[in-house]
Amino acid sequence: MASFWCSAPSLVVWPLRQQEALRHLVVLGPNKEGKRTFNHNFILCICCRFKTKLAASLARSRIKHDLLSMECILPECVRKKQQRSCSLPLYAWVNRLKSSHDEVQGVLKNDGLLQVKSIRQLAGQTFCQDSHCWDTLVFPAQLKAPLSFTKLLRDHKLIIQDKSCILPTNAAASLLPDEGDILMVGCFSGLTVAHTASLIAEKYEGDKNNNDQPMVYVCTTDITERQSEEIQHTVDKMGCKSK
Repeated sequence: MASFWCSAPSLVVWPLRQQEALRHLVVLGPNKEGKRTFNHNFILCICCRFKTKLAASLARSRIKHDLLSMECILPECVRKKQQRSCSLPLYAWVNRLKSSHDEVQGVLKNDGLLQVKSIRQLAGQTFCQDSHCWDTLVFPAQLKAPLSFTKLLRDHKLIIQDKSCILPTNAAASLLPDEGDILMVGCFSGLTVAHTASLIAEKYEGDKNNNDQPMVYVCTTDITERQSEEIQHTVDKMGCKSK
């Protein structure tokens, strides 16, 4: 059996197992730091088995505190942050592996969007060029749903991504020499890899017949085989050519 403890409004929920369940935990060998670890997959399975009881516990807490929705359990400061995040502008970079700035902007204008000069002028059906990233367009937050139904996003010609991911990639691309390959080391998404390749494609657009164009080498760390496959699947969809 499992018992659940829920504290509103902070929404602290923790599944507590009894001693007989804890005895089933598999203790693995020491890790690199010499510390023993538990079988985390087993713990995850235990938690998933009791998700129905967890949902019921949350529902009882909601009724007890007379809350209209589960969002009301969150503290006021968290709700305000969530509201502000929903109003932030939407950033999307043009995938030069499949399209161009002129094509994307032309499609947007044909769909009734008006291009404005700065982010301060964004309102309604408008978009503008980002002032920091030359391959990025900015949209009002309310256009996220309409954009998701356009062919630009379905065909991966326009990629929505957080600016915190877009800006470093643009900064690195601006420092690229005329010759040489790129080595990406660490943990990142397939979109970041594809964005890097897109920026290189635009930089060397006039030299398409050159077989010595720069390559993007990716060396990921601390990821599973499934995560590696997801990265490969993403870059393939974006139009990257793997070797």
